[in-house]
Amino acid sequence: MHRFRFPYLCLALVFFTLVSASVRAQKRPIEIVADLSDAPRKVYHADVKLPVTSGPLVLTTPQWIPGNHRPTGPVSDIIGVVFAIDGKPIEWRRDDVDMYQFHVNIPAGTTTLHAHLDCIVTGRLSQKMAVLEWEKLLLYPAHTPVRDIPIEPGDRAAT
Repeated sequence: MHRFRFPYLCLALVFFTLVSASVRAQKRPIEIVADLSDAPRKVYHADVKLPVTSGPLVLTTPQWIPGNHRPTGPVSDIIGVVFAIDGKPIEWRRDDVDMYQFHVNIPAGTTTLHAHLDCIVTGRLSQKMAVLEWEKLLLYPAHTPVRDIPIEPGDRAAT
């Protein structure tokens, strides 16, 4: 009787592996558009669209940047943060302990949260050149491994 269970168990394992892979593949990415039109003024702008579900949401900015030996994320350079749903601003707050985190309550029926943020840039730019370091403009769900977060970057080139 055990001989007959093994093929069914293998088939079930393959089925669940394929289903879980397709569910992960269908996860909507975070869309981030960088606007460097104010780079000569040492300010970058970002519009971020985050897929969300209703309820409390904690977002974070990168704290540990690869190659740095201490937390050097952009938390002190982020200004002008606005969260909106369907074009209407919603309330948010910074975490009381971890300043890298933002708390937002998502109303029922909402599937996309729009975030706008500006970032002060003090280096790696001039009047004619700007180096974009994406981590300065990124928001993503806290407590989620970054390898599991699909991101779709874009830019609005300065003219």
